[in-house]
Amino acid sequence: MNAVAKNAGQGMRERLVESAFDLFLRQGFNRTSVSEIVAAANATKGAFYHYFSSKDDLLIDAHVEYLGVQIAVLKQVRAGGAPLDEQLQEVISRMVLGVYHYPAHVTLFVEERRSIDPVSAKRASGLRDEFQSLFTGIIVEGVESGAFRSDFDPVTASLGLLGMLTWTFTWTTRRSEKEVRVVADQLARMAVEGLRVHQ
Repeated sequence: MNAVAKNAGQGMRERLVESAFDLFLRQGFNRTSVSEIVAAANATKGAFYHYFSSKDDLLIDAHVEYLGVQIAVLKQVRAGGAPLDEQLQEVISRMVLGVYHYPAHVTLFVEERRSIDPVSAKRASGLRDEFQSLFTGIIVEGVESGAFRSDFDPVTASLGLLGMLTWTFTWTTRRSEKEVRVVADQLARMAVEGLRVHQ
């Protein structure tokens, strides 16, 4: 495939995703048809099925993209070797920004996940497990090293924090990026201060 054809293909895929997301957000996942998606994207059903096997597949594909970005952030922070409290603060701050920059990806998966075909949904489960394991690993190491309090169960703390951070999509979307960076910093400091062992 030459560069021109490749770029044209990428443009079509992006149009289909953007059109689907707009329709899903406005009228719901179940009430949106593939015909409506291709019409809104000025595409054909052939183009749609070239990239996706179903609208469930489209939504999971977008969720996988979001998870890939967040996992890359986690791995980058972990590889930096900073103290564990700084790692956790950085990861939390950047996760809030990730939710802010991928609002439709997060919103649609959270709100429509029960409508998605289980076979399609399973494609993202491994990445969600990997993300949670990496995130929890910071807290586990912090507890084991004495940096974080041992009276908190790391898994419970991890799930609680991830739930809180994911749901920031409900109240940060109308804020500017500058404002969200302040929110991200505050949430990160709040979480770390709650876990840190104070001498």
